[in-house]
Amino acid sequence: MRLPRIPIVKDAIPYLVVCVALAMAVYLLMPLASAIPLTLLVLIAFFFRDPERKPPHLPSALISPADGRIIEINEVFEDRFMNDVSQRVSIFMSPLNVHVVRSPTYGKVEYLNYEKGRFLPAFHKLASHENERNFVGICNSHAKVLITQVAGVIARRIVCYSKEGDTLVQSQRVGLIKFGSRVDIYVPMSVEITVRKGQRVKGGETIIGRLKTE
Repeated sequence: MRLPRIPIVKDAIPYLVVCVALAMAVYLLMPLASAIPLTLLVLIAFFFRDPERKPPHLPSALISPADGRIIEINEVFEDRFMNDVSQRVSIFMSPLNVHVVRSPTYGKVEYLNYEKGRFLPAFHKLASHENERNFVGICNSHAKVLITQVAGVIARRIVCYSKEGDTLVQSQRVGLIKFGSRVDIYVPMSVEITVRKGQRVKGGETIIGRLKTE
């Protein structure tokens, strides 16, 4: 019998264990004060929630890699993986958003790189270039796409589940940014962007662009 999946990422377990132990210890001394670590436990469980999502499963669709709000859509020269002028869509993830990062399309992980950096606010214009970040480059028969997990002021821990050479399906979990931050996605100029600045998107479900498959 297969047990039901717990909708919380495993990275939350150490934090939850500490909260439970702290609540038990405080309860023995001051029962009413144990409400503080228990409240913290609930907040952490909320922060690390990992709900299932229903992707469109359309080869031509690029779906949002993260929950949040579109804060920027612009054209830049991406010289790490795309090696060309690309469209960058930046998504701001608040502490209230789901922090799991998902693959926007199917394909093979052909580039993976982690870089240390600063911890500027995620909405800062220099965050994409100077903050601590992790790059995941995905390639399929239609296009190359680069996801960048960007740390921020609160988010000081980037987790990546994928390895170079992995084959991903659309909406597959590729990583996590603890306590929110920012995710940038770089796509070819030929992609038709279907979202606008200020729009709220849902990781694994919202279509942010369409590839030309012909």
